[in-house]
Amino acid sequence: MNDCERYTNKKCPLIGSEECKALNMSCCDECPVNDMYDEDKEAAGEGLKELRSLLGGEVTELHKTRECLLCKGDSKGARDWYGTVDIGHEYGDKPQKMAEIKLFAKTGYIVPIHFPVCAKCKKNIERMWFAGDAAGVGIGAAALIMMSIRPIREALAAVNSLLPIAVFIGMAAVAFIVRALIKNGALRRARRETETNVMRLPQFAKLAENGWFEVTTKAKMSQVAFSKNLPEHGAFMQKECVSGDDGSGGENCSCGCENR
Repeated sequence: MNDCERYTNKKCPLIGSEECKALNMSCCDECPVNDMYDEDKEAAGEGLKELRSLLGGEVTELHKTRECLLCKGDSKGARDWYGTVDIGHEYGDKPQKMAEIKLFAKTGYIVPIHFPVCAKCKKNIERMWFAGDAAGVGIGAAALIMMSIRPIREALAAVNSLLPIAVFIGMAAVAFIVRALIKNGALRRARRETETNVMRLPQFAKLAENGWFEVTTKAKMSQVAFSKNLPEHGAFMQKECVSGDDGSGGENCSCGCENR
């Protein structure tokens, strides 16, 4: 059974609408709107319409492009991975009831945005996250091992009773500094090739002007999650409608439209 045949609740006021396409559920039984009262379904539809207006169409279509979004310069790498960031919008205090699109009572909407990423940019971003960690952990572990060796500890204590503690603190400080230097170097190298903050991209900058922000950032860097494949269903993950010769969606249509 294809997805279109699963949209069975003909009485739902959202069926066949742009809001139904935006939800992109696998079937009516999985849709968070399905079990609502009719008036709540209409309110949910209005909320989705408002959300679509706030988002605009371009950013929700990014996952369909084949060129890396994070590459700097005119030469763009091919899509090898999908990156995902969560963006939020402070949508006042109006209560919301949509569960599939995560919502907070005070902060408003939170929506995952998927976009193409090449292997080089993925490597650059991961290098920024983990660069220097091995060196920092190694120096810290060496300090612990050294202080656990009794002859070394006693030799230092013979000079001054506080010297073992001072040496350990000094090595921990060295570990922190080395880690920071390596990480900053990796960040500088990565930023020459890769945009490390998605909100600086033109597609996301438009959202920022409209009140959107990235939910999770660290040192002004985006926290991007990577995956090889996109989810089959979920909000704003709809496939393009494939119309048949007679105007029907046919067996390839999975957008929830009425053309089936």
